Amino acid sequence: MPPNRPLILFWTRWFKKAVDLDAIPRCDFPVEWTNDRSRLAEAVAVIFHVPNFEEIADARKYPGQLWVAWSMESIVNYPVLADPAFMRHFDIVMTYETGSDVWSPYLPGAGWWDVVRHKPIPPKVERAPAVHFQSSSFNKSGRDKFIAELSQHIAVDCYGRYQPNRQIAGPDLGPQTKLETIGRYPFCLALENSIAPDYVTEKMFDPLAAGTVPVYLGAPNAAVFVPTAAISMLHPSARRRSSPPISVI
Repeated sequence: MPPNRPLILFWTRWFKKAVDLDAIPRCDFPVEWTNDRSRLAEAVAVIFHVPNFEEIADARKYPGQLWVAWSMESIVNYPVLADPAFMRHFDIVMTYETGSDVWSPYLPGAGWWDVVRHKPIPPKVERAPAVHFQSSSFNKSGRDKFIAELSQHIAVDCYGRYQPNRQIAGPDLGPQTKLETIGRYPFCLALENSIAPDYVTEKMFDPLAAGTVPVYLGAPNAAVFVPTAAISMLHPSARRRSSPPISVI
């Protein structure tokens, strides 16, 4: 191991799992990553996954050490991210918000759109016009009500762990199978679990990568994150509750 190689410690888990150190992209600057809490005093930086904030209490901050608040989850679902008393413990904030010290968006890699727009559009072979993937029960955006209302008028094939009405046919190879499934439909319901500026997740990008039109409910500034214009179509019930528009991107 090279001498004086900075040590970065993940103190908390990522939800119920230890952070997968092998999945971290290579840095231009050589560092060492660890999940070993016994090395806390050696670490130059300590990263805390904010949704697991209950695991932070027994950490001790050493002089000169940088503490990093890390989250890709919506501030609506985890309001502790907006709590000054909690956030004052951290030197660096790393989230999806563009104003973070370290911006960590859901955007695919550089040049992704050039690749996507030159791919052939898959044939739309399913009978239902729209598809939806959902595994979380989080529903701060009102997406459950939207799907229930829409399903009274058109067929929507729903996949995932949360209230599915269709199952993946054949082996499930993860992201590849998800994109192939979405690509068989003309439209994909891209419904975020909550409404917050900058919170634009794979819900938006997966349909574009699959060659399918996303019908988007989420961040009011979502159009900033995609290379096409947004056409807003405010749902009648949304007007009554002053919700953000449903948009076809």
